[in-house]
Amino acid sequence: MDLSKLPKLGQSTAAPPTATEHAQIKPPIRTADLNVDAVIAGLLGLVFLFLGLNFGGWLISHLGNTPHNTGVNWTAGPMAGQPVAYFDLQGGTAWLETGEFVLGICLLLEAALLMTAMFTYRGVRSILIGCVALGLIGAAVNLLAVVMQIRMGYTQPIMSIIAMAVGCLTAFFHARRLLGQ
Repeated sequence: MDLSKLPKLGQSTAAPPTATEHAQIKPPIRTADLNVDAVIAGLLGLVFLFLGLNFGGWLISHLGNTPHNTGVNWTAGPMAGQPVAYFDLQGGTAWLETGEFVLGICLLLEAALLMTAMFTYRGVRSILIGCVALGLIGAAVNLLAVVMQIRMGYTQPIMSIIAMAVGCLTAFFHARRLLGQ
């Protein structure tokens, strides 16, 4: 092989890409990053699911037409001695647990979607769109929880605000990855 026939450095015949061509090139979506996101989403999903587990119990009993016992009884008034309904608990507890439970389900579904991206090379963009939607659903339900807790007179729904921020952040990071930035 004669090295003298090879082009010299800096004397290539191909023109460098223009700024607009370079800006249009999107980096590929790395599935290794998605796997780390899946583990984080799964762990956070379990935490939020267990925090809102009482809502899951209420939902199952409500769907099964059976009474749900909150473990709290009225102490005064015309309903003294009767159990307090779940959404009548003080401090907006039901709304807090609703937001946590829904966000936990959304994060677990997101983790499952991201794990499927590890085994498929097609449809990764669709999976990320689904993850953005799940994050926004979790954030929207927690925004509703914040509003309802404030309407009930509970002025510091900090846990619901944190859950809303987690939903927004997951949606933001997946949307950012989807746009290739």
